[in-house]
Amino acid sequence: MSRSPILDVLGVGAVTPVGLDATQSCAAIRAGLKRFTAIETPMLPGQDPRVGARISAAPGLRRGEDEWLLNLGARALRECCDRPKFEAESTELFLLIPEAHRGHLLTAYEDAAILDALSRRLELRFAEESRVVRDGAGALFLAIAEAHALIASRRIKRCIVGGADSLLRLFDLERLARSGRLIGPLQSQGVMPGEGAAWVRVRLGEPLPLPDEDDEDDDDVDDDDHH
Repeated sequence: MSRSPILDVLGVGAVTPVGLDATQSCAAIRAGLKRFTAIETPMLPGQDPRVGARISAAPGLRRGEDEWLLNLGARALRECCDRPKFEAESTELFLLIPEAHRGHLLTAYEDAAILDALSRRLELRFAEESRVVRDGAGALFLAIAEAHALIASRRIKRCIVGGADSLLRLFDLERLARSGRLIGPLQSQGVMPGEGAAWVRVRLGEPLPLPDEDDEDDDDVDDDDHH
C-alpha cells in the first residue's frame, strides 16, 4: 500500500481586519473578535449604512484597487517568507487574484506584470515557473493540488500559495446586493463583505511509516484482552 507524498507547512502569512499578521489574526479569531464598521455614507436620511470588515491602513496604500491588493498581498507574503536565508529562486509562487467577471483592475494586467509588481515590493525574485491563478479564492484547493504535484515530482523544492482580495469595492457590493446575498435588515444570513490576504509555504514532507500488519493483529488481540 502506498500513500501520496505529504506536504509540510513551512510558514504562513496573513493580513485581516482583526490582525495585521497571522498570529494576531488567529488569536482574534479564536477569541471571537469581530471588526465590522460602516463602509459608506447612507444616501438617504434614516437609511442604514452598509457594514463590512475593513483593514486599517494608511490612505496611501489604497491609491487604487490594484495597488491595494498588491500592497495587501505583499505584506502577508513578507511574513510568509520571513526566515533566514529564504531561497525565493527555488520557490514557486501561486498568486490567486479576483475572477475576471468581477472587473477588477488587477485582472487587466499580464501575469508577468502582476508577479513582477509583487516581487518588487518584497525585493525578491521567485522561481520563473511562478504563476497567476485567475479564478479567485475558490481556486485555492486546485492551486494547492497543483503545488503538491509539482513538489512530489521533484520539479520544484517549495511552493507558496495565496493571494489578496476585497469585496468592499462598489462593483462587488452592488453585485451582492442585487443577488440578495448582502447582509442587511432583510437578509440576516447574507454575506458580510470584507478583505484580506493570506499565504501558505509548503515543501515535501517526511513520509509517515505505514502500519505493520503484525502490529494491527497485536492491537486486535490487546483490545480483546482488555475487554
